[in-house]
Amino acid sequence: MIAASGNAYSIDATILPLSLYLDSELGYTYSVLRNGSVIDVDPSQLSAEWYASPSLSDLRAEGPTRLPVADPNDLSGLGGNYIELVLTYSNGSDVVSTHFYSPSQVNTSNRPMVFDTWYSGIEMSESPATATAVANLFSRDTAVETEPPGPMSYRVGFYYYSDASPFEAFDTLALLAQSYPRTSTIRVDAFLTSFTNPNDVLPLSERFSYIGDDIYLLRTVAKPRLQHETPLHPNDTIGLQDVAQVLADIDALTNDLTIDIAIYSEWQESSDQGESWVTAEGEVQNSTSYSNYSNLSEGKIYRLKLTSTSRNGVGNSDTLYSDVSTQVQSSTQTNYDILFDDVQTPQVSVSLPVSTDLLVNGAAAPFSGRAVRWEVVDPDGVISYTANSDTYTPRADDVGSKLRVTVTYFDDQDLPLVSRDLTTETVIAAPTDTDMLALLDSLSSSLPLTPDGVSVGTVVSLTSADQAAIDASSVNVAYEWQEGEVGSWLPLAVNQTNVSYTAQTGNIGKRLRLKLTLTAGGEEVERVSQYTSEVQPNEAKLETFTLFLEFDRDESRLSLTDASMTRLDKFIEKNNISTSDYAWLRIPANSGFDAGVVVGNEKDGYIFESDDEGFSHALRVTLTNANNEPSMLFSAITLAWDGNQYTGDGSDLELELTRLRYMDVLTLQGGRNTCINW
Repeated sequence: MIAASGNAYSIDATILPLSLYLDSELGYTYSVLRNGSVIDVDPSQLSAEWYASPSLSDLRAEGPTRLPVADPNDLSGLGGNYIELVLTYSNGSDVVSTHFYSPSQVNTSNRPMVFDTWYSGIEMSESPATATAVANLFSRDTAVETEPPGPMSYRVGFYYYSDASPFEAFDTLALLAQSYPRTSTIRVDAFLTSFTNPNDVLPLSERFSYIGDDIYLLRTVAKPRLQHETPLHPNDTIGLQDVAQVLADIDALTNDLTIDIAIYSEWQESSDQGESWVTAEGEVQNSTSYSNYSNLSEGKIYRLKLTSTSRNGVGNSDTLYSDVSTQVQSSTQTNYDILFDDVQTPQVSVSLPVSTDLLVNGAAAPFSGRAVRWEVVDPDGVISYTANSDTYTPRADDVGSKLRVTVTYFDDQDLPLVSRDLTTETVIAAPTDTDMLALLDSLSSSLPLTPDGVSVGTVVSLTSADQAAIDASSVNVAYEWQEGEVGSWLPLAVNQTNVSYTAQTGNIGKRLRLKLTLTAGGEEVERVSQYTSEVQPNEAKLETFTLFLEFDRDESRLSLTDASMTRLDKFIEKNNISTSDYAWLRIPANSGFDAGVVVGNEKDGYIFESDDEGFSHALRVTLTNANNEPSMLFSAITLAWDGNQYTGDGSDLELELTRLRYMDVLTLQGGRNTCINW
């Protein structure tokens, strides 16, 4: 509750006695927090109003059956009613009120006589209480309360509540301290139950001052989440996905001199599947600095251990562990690694791609497929939503959560080669500008560049559909062309800000991508395109153009269109080409030329086999002139072949390639002949 002064108040109260009878006298215990800290309150600053109703919902809604209690010390006419306490705190300037309700109705009988002889006082073994304190009963009146708990009378159970979470019960203060180390007052509820008549239950409640142990603030540090490939190779390195958050949380605690805590990190290993753990080989125990761990051994599993103590090392300690790694495989196994591009901060309505490379011993590795799984992880670590796609567009419900993306590569038997996941920053809200939102919705989710196969001299741009969406929008769009590899991108040395870019000699061996900066209504959003395949040389300095393909479903043959074949033949003749090498490539779906494997070399096309199902395909033609100077031309990459199973559903290769042929062949109005598109 925010008072007029701007102070934030929280009032916690318990109606006493916990079980109400016709002869009970109403009372309460309380604590008042101002701006998160318990304050001393003079009883004159509190006023209590009491109400009763047989309907708890009427009490909460201040309905017609809600009536004032005439005398809090006389409940004789209130059997079957719930009781409401309206507690108001006033210090002259701030006035705040809170409502509290009895957990059960007033009993229709008087208090059992046996309760008079039972102990009714609660005391703590320490004052003020700490995490090691325990509660006990004592006799408030030794002349009357003569019966202690015991097997011939009654048993007692104690429950502890923190002012930081008044409705969460703990069996011990040690458990409470671990969850709420900054607790300043506690409530202790005791339930006395008769052995001879279990229906006779006497509840008691008291409040006590409490001193927390700062070492348990370790529990406020983000749980370390390991980052590594699966399977794990001896040459791999284990790190943390959330290393920045973990270290920031640790620094926030250890740099605050009002908090008595020291935190140490240590990598641990186990050779018996977690039955026992020891300090990992080469690790320094109780280090105050964190580093990734690379000294992996076959057959072992690993975890990170964080330990907190007081600054002088005296007293209690607490630990926080990461998740456990997979078992390290044999060094004779292939060492696959997945390299990630930085993933942008996820934002609602902004498509989020994940760009990766598969490496083996530092070089590009062949694969047959890549799967991407997105998980929305809420602040409590609960997965609230999943999706399987190359890109993910965060939803409004995702704000405040993080995204965990897992990438898995597969071999030609569809068996996983390696997988790796990472966790993004917290999802932020969508832009509010309507023009910005409209453009974001119009752009393709993956933002591909065309063409994918690039030689020096090739003009690279967005697809015509994406560029048309930009041109039709009022949103200001800035272009920045970049070169590099996955995980390492730099703006081109000569700043390129045009809608297209012509590949240069200096780009050879590198990939290209485009960063768009969208600005509207004072808001800015970045979109990054897919990257192209590596730029190839063009030593012959030939013109580059895209080759177009067609597919014959009856023969399962992929070949050049007649127009492209004619154009290529004329081009070869015109430029004195001595040799032309045709390479038909089988390419994993949603990948580029760099991931392709040569499966055919015939000029007249390639006939698909069963192994081609699920793969995309493309043609690369290498032309060499009389001076032995090569140049490359590339076709567009087809969609994945469905085995001719689903004609007409948008995945049929023959139909989809036919739709693209208008780019290659023009039919002259009033005639039948075709015009070659030069």
